[in-house]
Amino acid sequence: MIEKLIFLHIPKSAGSTIQTIFKRQYKKDGFFVDGNHPNLKVIKEKIMSDDKLQLCFGHMDFGMHAFVEQDYKYATIIRDPIERVISQYYYVKRQTKHHLYKKAFKDNDFTLAEYVKSGLSNELNNGQVRILIGAGGFHKNLHTKYDIPFGSCKPWMLEEAKLNIKQHFVFCGLQEYFDESLVLMKKEFGWKWDIGYVSQNITHRRKKVLELDNITLKVIRDANTLDIELYEWAKDAFLANVKKEESYIKNELRKLNWANLLESYKYQIKNTLRKTFQISR
Repeated sequence: MIEKLIFLHIPKSAGSTIQTIFKRQYKKDGFFVDGNHPNLKVIKEKIMSDDKLQLCFGHMDFGMHAFVEQDYKYATIIRDPIERVISQYYYVKRQTKHHLYKKAFKDNDFTLAEYVKSGLSNELNNGQVRILIGAGGFHKNLHTKYDIPFGSCKPWMLEEAKLNIKQHFVFCGLQEYFDESLVLMKKEFGWKWDIGYVSQNITHRRKKVLELDNITLKVIRDANTLDIELYEWAKDAFLANVKKEESYIKNELRKLNWANLLESYKYQIKNTLRKTFQISR
């Protein structure tokens, strides 16, 4: 089992769901960072003061290990870039308190294509590659290796992201193969506790890729060419590993299906009790 692990929670890439599973595995030995722009000094103090800490989980840029001056390995889950951008758009659209909501929807009511072209957030322009090289902007002025304006991404960024994954990441999963990613992480990290889950923070009432017009699709692709290449590269490596671990995965997926069913029942019971308690008050 890896002693020190940083899990980069890439926005809109199953992080909320998997966080519940990580909390089950690491309990008191994990530090779960709050917010989209965490205070690095707080993180460093926490990590440096707790020798038993095995995990740091949250919205962070690659390079945190250098900032905290400890030898950490990394893990993450990435997502199909087009799906991720669509999900982010509809997520912000329904979150009136989101920092992008006012400019994007209250002031302008952007379409998806307009939203991507607006340059409001670097997250919409090869956001995953940016995070994986230390240019995500989560820690501006404290820990950001590169400050790369919207629309200024270059091919070297993709190559650096790949190199970082090869050299520093013990696991890179895919949201589109979430269950397979989960059981492979269970094996990689030696997890003992249940990994059953109920999907959380799902963006409902959003268009799917096949429902988008060609112009909108082109806008998203043009803004995320590096992310698309990175995803295809990571997908090839991931599926090769899935094939290698086929027998193990098949067996573990059967167990996971039962665990998910149990988690679903528990979730429904909790909701029923919560609603009953609210009504009774």
